[in-house]
Amino acid sequence: MGGFSNLKNRAIIAVFYVPVLLLFFFLGGLYFKIFFSMIGLFFAYEITRVFKYKHLFSLLGGFLIFLIFIQNIQIFWFSLLLYVFIIPFIIHFFINNDPKELANIALFIILTIFIGAGIKFSLLFRDSHGVYMTLFVLLSIWIYDNFAYFTGVQYGKNRIFPKLSPKKTFEGIIGGLIYNFFLGGAMGVIIIYINHEISLITINILLIFLKMGLLGTVIGITAQFGDLFESFFKRYLNIKDFSNILGGHGGFLDRFDSILFVYPVIFFIMSMVQ
Repeated sequence: MGGFSNLKNRAIIAVFYVPVLLLFFFLGGLYFKIFFSMIGLFFAYEITRVFKYKHLFSLLGGFLIFLIFIQNIQIFWFSLLLYVFIIPFIIHFFINNDPKELANIALFIILTIFIGAGIKFSLLFRDSHGVYMTLFVLLSIWIYDNFAYFTGVQYGKNRIFPKLSPKKTFEGIIGGLIYNFFLGGAMGVIIIYINHEISLITINILLIFLKMGLLGTVIGITAQFGDLFESFFKRYLNIKDFSNILGGHGGFLDRFDSILFVYPVIFFIMSMVQ
């Protein structure tokens, strides 16, 4: 019963969380940047809190907003590189001069780069591939996350990552990927039809279904890696969630982990394929 109670809580949060996220992903442009700027401040609060670097909140929050609004991608990468070199000195000399702090500093930098790049490439994906493909990726992430969870609760027996993510099961992952393939294929056909690129009686519909279903499957696999990536940090820090801002659902970083991981990966995959 506990699993279904948790599922009910997810549904309640989704009533508020999903429409807001869909709205800003749909609007794009300046609205999208302002939305991610606000979310970025929550990210900065959460990771500076769990790493006990609270003095860095203003610096990190400002840095993430800067990354969101700069247009030049070369400046973006240069800024990240500069951040990698500067932040260890700030932490070591002004916050914690313990020589054993090196591992924490390294992981803090990796996590903030992950957040910065995830936000930036979510914006770049929206600009490059348009609203429909952006929503396709977002919905595919949610489909995988929810159906993998539901299948795991119902049928999960074989733990696949017992130390890193104890609740993840082989059955849940396979179930999520199957749903992603079929629902991803269906969504893809609808998206391309809306764009008037095909007729529903064209012979290409099966090929489009298979192609978009495969993309949905890749998104599901990538989302799973994003979840495991964040789980590694939570295990290292010995925490369940990055915060409790969203009640039983943890913090904003707990909700956005797959989004931050998937958009950069799919952006590069689609850039190479095209």
